Amino acid sequence: MKFCRKCGGEMGDRAVYCPKCGELQQEEIQKVSIDETDEEQQFNPVLAIISMIAGFAGITIGSFAICFCGGIILGSFGFLVSVVAIVLAVISKSQDGRMPGMAVTGLITGIIGMVLFSITVIFFLIVGGIYLLGGIVSYA
Repeated sequence: MKFCRKCGGEMGDRAVYCPKCGELQQEEIQKVSIDETDEEQQFNPVLAIISMIAGFAGITIGSFAICFCGGIILGSFGFLVSVVAIVLAVISKSQDGRMPGMAVTGLITGIIGMVLFSITVIFFLIVGGIYLLGGIVSYA
C-alpha cells in the first residue's frame, strides 16, 4: 500500500493517480530522442554490402563457367567467392542480431553460386565420363 504525495490518501501499489485528489504519482518520464541511440544498435552495412557483391560475383562466375565452358577451375573460383558471400552474410547477422536485406541477398546469391558450381562439376563429370568411355556409341 502506498500513499499520495500531495494529500496523503491511500492508493494501490500500482496506482498512477491518487483516487482522492487526482495527483500524478510517478516521476516524470525522461524523453529520449531518436538520434540518441546506443552505438551497438547502429548497423554498419559494410559486411552485408561485400556479401551481396560477392554473391553476385559468384553467380556471374558460375554462370560463365557453365555457359562458356570455363571449366572446373573457373567454377571453383566462383564457388569460393560464393562461400565468402555466405560467410560474410552470417557474420553481418551475428554482429547486429538481425539480418539486413543486403546480407540476405548475399546469402541467397552465395547459395545460388554454389549450386551453379555443383552443376558445372556434374556437367564436367558426365562429359568426362562419356569421353573416357569412348564417346556415345550408336548402333546403326
